[in-house]
Amino acid sequence: MRAWFVLTLSCAAVSAAIACSSTDETSPSPSPDADSDSGSTVPESDAGVRDAQRDVFVPPTGPRCTDAGWCETPLPDSDLVLRDVVALTTRAFAIAESPRYGIKILEWTDPDANGVGTWKYIDDGSPNDRGLGAYAGGMWAPGESELYFAIAPGCIFHGIRTSLDAPWTWSHQLLQDHSHEGEPTHASHDHGLQQNRWTSPGSVQQSPTIGVWGTSSTDVYAWYSNTIYHLTNDAGTPAWVAEYIASDAESDLEHLFFVAATGSDPTDLWFVGVRDTFPTGRSCPIVVRKSNGEYRRIADGILPAGYKACTPRSGYLFVSPVDGWLTDVHLAGAERLLGIVGTSRIAQISSDGDGGLASKLSQVPASALGKSIYSMDIVSNDLWLSGWGLITRSENFSDGGSYEISSSAVSGAPLDRPLFRVRGTSSTNLWAVGAENALHKTTP
Repeated sequence: MRAWFVLTLSCAAVSAAIACSSTDETSPSPSPDADSDSGSTVPESDAGVRDAQRDVFVPPTGPRCTDAGWCETPLPDSDLVLRDVVALTTRAFAIAESPRYGIKILEWTDPDANGVGTWKYIDDGSPNDRGLGAYAGGMWAPGESELYFAIAPGCIFHGIRTSLDAPWTWSHQLLQDHSHEGEPTHASHDHGLQQNRWTSPGSVQQSPTIGVWGTSSTDVYAWYSNTIYHLTNDAGTPAWVAEYIASDAESDLEHLFFVAATGSDPTDLWFVGVRDTFPTGRSCPIVVRKSNGEYRRIADGILPAGYKACTPRSGYLFVSPVDGWLTDVHLAGAERLLGIVGTSRIAQISSDGDGGLASKLSQVPASALGKSIYSMDIVSNDLWLSGWGLITRSENFSDGGSYEISSSAVSGAPLDRPLFRVRGTSSTNLWAVGAENALHKTTP
């Protein structure tokens, strides 16, 4: 299936129409300047102290590290929830949510000659313009001087700078929500933030279904709700083109969402998501592959009425009979895709040896799991998982793998906070970020 739509609207031009209806709504305040008196009160913590003159949070002066080499890095404020991170060789970018400042974009610079590494804000405040910034989506960077990130409601931001010392220039555009088009009951809400019972066992959390990813600065994709977009550039005018719309929901309650992407090169890309009927039923993972310019749905399932499990759909690969979203995905070699299903399983799609594909589902041992799995990455042939307070490593995951916990207990006590994303470029450059934490591992 292929559908083409071109969209070049600015988010700011339509933000008033999609902002909350309350006339008392105000945007989050910008972050205080380092030399200004913010007048805000910040809780004390064992990760920093209070500057009595300015009444602001002051990060610790030296790193604290775990036995496994995960070191705390000083965040500019104490209440940041880091949702995603992009790891580069000597830098990193992160997107955070803050109850005081809204959406903030940060850049990490590796330690200088004095051994000091720093996080600093690099956004211009525009992610928190009225009607924007209710939540953060994913982010991706093709290099050190170009960055993309996604926020509510369906906005993709693009930042560039002419050199590492130059200021950033930001622009943003709106993606159209194609889910249940023409149905008034669905048009009244944003399909970019959905309920997902599998994010945390025993509770319901929300899962952004908007993000951005690419293979190069000239080959960038975004997803929002049930649509995959491709960035084009016609005579210097960038536009997000809707290349694939999953519009085959089988009931008013059923939705299809995309949540992640990966690929080896521009000719072979994978997009994953879910067919979901929350809160009245279950979910089925879906996988769409773009090969040599053509989209083809690889995996899908059927959702029976009520709380019955997902069942196979004729003509498609069946990923999992176990309820759960297929979320973070990565390639582990040619024709081999790994992804998280629910909170405790790893799905694998690989060649069956006869020119087709086969799927397999494996359980991560409870001893290495913690409360849940949020993210995964494959770095230097190792599989890394992040969850609630835990980072787990599997060195031989290709053979069914053994898992071991990579300690995140900086102060000796377990880290009882979620680590939403783990990313790295090598065994000596790994990041795990989450609620008020950005841990950096620079040792093997």
